[in-house]
Amino acid sequence: MALILCSILGCYPNGDGMECFGKDRYASLNFLTTTPVDSVQFYLDEQRICYGDVGHYYKLVVCKSLTTDADVASDFFSEKCMASEKEKTWTIFHCYVGKPSDGVVVSSKELRVKVFSTNREKIDIPLGSLGGLITNVFPERDSAEWFGYRDNPIRPFLDDFYSPALSMRKGCFNGFCVASLPMVDKEVCYDK
Repeated sequence: MALILCSILGCYPNGDGMECFGKDRYASLNFLTTTPVDSVQFYLDEQRICYGDVGHYYKLVVCKSLTTDADVASDFFSEKCMASEKEKTWTIFHCYVGKPSDGVVVSSKELRVKVFSTNREKIDIPLGSLGGLITNVFPERDSAEWFGYRDNPIRPFLDDFYSPALSMRKGCFNGFCVASLPMVDKEVCYDK
C-alpha cells in the first residue's frame, strides 16, 4: 500500500528528502553521425565534460536489423545491422551534464567537440547558453536527412530528441550543424 501511495503522491510529499534544480542548470549534448567515428570529447569553454566524474557519457549505435523489422541498439556496430542508403546506421555520442556533483556551469559561451576517427577533427562551435536545452551536433552531410525526420528516427532508445524537423537550427560551423530543442522537464530532482 505504501508503494502505491508513494507512486501516486510522490515519495516525499513535503519535499523532504528531495533537492530540485531548474532545467537551465543542465545540458544534454549529442553528437550524431552516419559516418564511422571512434570517439567524441565534449568541452564547455576549456573544461572537458562527460569525462571521469563530470557528467554522464555513452556511445550508442542504432540501426535497422537484418533479420527483423525492428531497430537494434548497441554500443558498437553490429553485423546484425542493415547497411543501405535507405536504412542509415546512426552513431550517437551522448553527454548529460549539470547535476550538482558535476561542478559545471552550463551557461558557457563555447561548446567544443573533438571527434576521433581515421582523421582527427576539432570542431569549435560557438553557442550561447546551453542550459535547459538538448543540443544536437552532426555532420553537415547528414543535416538534410536529420531535419527531414518528422518522428525521432532513434526511438525508443533516445526519446529526448522528439522531432528533428521541429528543432531550432543554430547554424553550421566547419562542416557540422547544430540544432536544439528545449528540455520538457522544468526541473530535475535528486534524493538529498
